[in-house]
Amino acid sequence: MQSVYRSFFRRFDRGEYHVEQWHDVWSLLSTIAIRKCSNRRRYHGAERRAPVREIALELAEPLSTDPVPEQAAILAETVERLLLRFPPPERAIVELSLQGFTVREIGVRLARAERSIYHIREHVRQWLVRQAGDR
Repeated sequence: MQSVYRSFFRRFDRGEYHVEQWHDVWSLLSTIAIRKCSNRRRYHGAERRAPVREIALELAEPLSTDPVPEQAAILAETVERLLLRFPPPERAIVELSLQGFTVREIGVRLARAERSIYHIREHVRQWLVRQAGDR
């Protein structure tokens, strides 16, 4: 109804409507409302938005965030190969990074300079980019 009123008053201000009696206003508002509803029905019934094209929620497959077994195996293999590239002190940095620790937290835990942690992380990033390019 707000859209109907907005359309009515906008066009009334521009002088497009001339009403003399209350029943003329009511009739005009009803006509505007019917046309707006008809236009929305056509809009939502357009083939690209047709309700018959929608899938019932209970019929749709739920999206899973878990990796499929093949993805899990590839990830495990990639992490294993990555960790073997580094000697134990640097490997600890990679492991803590993979666990979600920040550079500052890793530096405090391992008594390492933040710059060296960033350096090792950059090596990891470059290696991962090369690995992704090989696939």
